[in-house]
This record gives sequence, C-alpha cells and structure tokens, in this order.
Amino acid sequence: MSPLDHSGSSKEGVSYTYKGYDGYAPIFAYVGTQGHMLECELRPGKQHCQSGTTAFIARSVETLQTLGLGGKCLLRLDSGNAAADNFDAFGDHYFIVKRNPRRECPEQMLALARRVGDKQDSREGKNVYTGFFDHFHPGGDQNRPCVPVAFEVIERTIDIDGQKLLVPKLEVNTWWTNLSCRAKTVLDLYHGHGPSEQYHSELKSDLDVERLPVLKLTYWQGVQQVDIPILLPSSP
Repeated sequence: MSPLDHSGSSKEGVSYTYKGYDGYAPIFAYVGTQGHMLECELRPGKQHCQSGTTAFIARSVETLQTLGLGGKCLLRLDSGNAAADNFDAFGDHYFIVKRNPRRECPEQMLALARRVGDKQDSREGKNVYTGFFDHFHPGGDQNRPCVPVAFEVIERTIDIDGQKLLVPKLEVNTWWTNLSCRAKTVLDLYHGHGPSEQYHSELKSDLDVERLPVLKLTYWQGVQQVDIPILLPSSP
C-alpha cells in the first residue's frame, strides 16, 4: 500500500492515512520485473492495510493463473501483510513475506542466530548471521503448521565511523518463506522488489496519478439536481 495525498479534498473515501495526511490508501500488485500492474484497489485512507487483503491476494493469484505463465510464481509481501490468513490465499506458489520480529528479544535472536546461522563476511565491528528458524507459526497460531523463517541478524560493536559502542547495536530482519534455498538468496530475492517500488513512484510522480481529478456528472431527479463525482486518473 502507498497512500495518495488528497489533503484539502472532500472526495468520497478521503480520510486520515498513516502517513499523516488525508487521502486514499490503495493496494497494488505488480507482476514481472518491468512494473506491469496485475491488480489494484482504491481504498479509503483510514482502512487498515490488512482489511480485505486476503481476498485481494486470492484475486491476484487467480489473475496470475489466467496469464498462463506456467510453473510457480514468487509472491513478495511486506510486513504489513504478514497476517496468518494471507497464507491461505497463496495456493501452491512460492512466497517471501517480511515478518515483524517485535515479539522476540533481539539478544535471544542473536544467541540463536550464532548457534544455527552462518556468519557472513563483513567489516570489522559488524557481525552478520543468516540462516533459518523452523519453529515459528504464522500469526502465532499453534494450530497452523510451522513455516520456515529466513533471518538476518546484525550485531554492530563499532559504528560506520569507527566509534566503538559500549552496548552492541542489534538489528533483526526475518521473512516467512517456503523457498528451499540459502537464506542469503531469500534476502536478495525480497530486496529485488525495489524496482516495483520505483515503478510505483513513477506512477505517482511522472504520470501524475497521485492526486486523482474528478469528473462531475449532473442529472435531474425530479426537481432536484444530483451531482455524481467520478474519480479519473490524470492524463500522462
């Protein structure tokens, strides 16, 4: 999701977004590596990112099947869409879903990463561990089967300017995935969604689809005038 700023507008559905302004909170699905939009849905600004998302994912997967691509596709979602219900909509496709590790203690995650992970080459004062955890349930639901979690745990004892830290700075990144490959590959594949973010940015800026114009149709119902606002994308 990427909110569209419509501050000062009285258009239907415009409301306060998590970005701190009034607007819409649409959701998009892109396919391939060239920014082709697969599905999109215009939503009220106040709508929670997970509301209706399971159905949106299911619809996107259904649309994928109509393309006749063959084989399995890789679905990449950010941490706002890590709800357990979403996993039911993935079908038999591969997936990488950013996971928010807020419930875990960073120090415990570091100890576990040291024990089961692989240490990557890095600069002095920066220790990077990658690997998989196999004991987590989506949404913490014990009735669901465990799904592998790829992790990257970073321990910094010296900052980038060479200053030694009294207390190590820890960073924990985790991703749900059903890929059977190295954890580092999972990380690289997830970060590969960056081009889609760039294409979306161009959609909002270069194509000027940030602030949707309104075409107003007017008709008469008896003796009463009725105006119907219709949102249209701007012309490129």
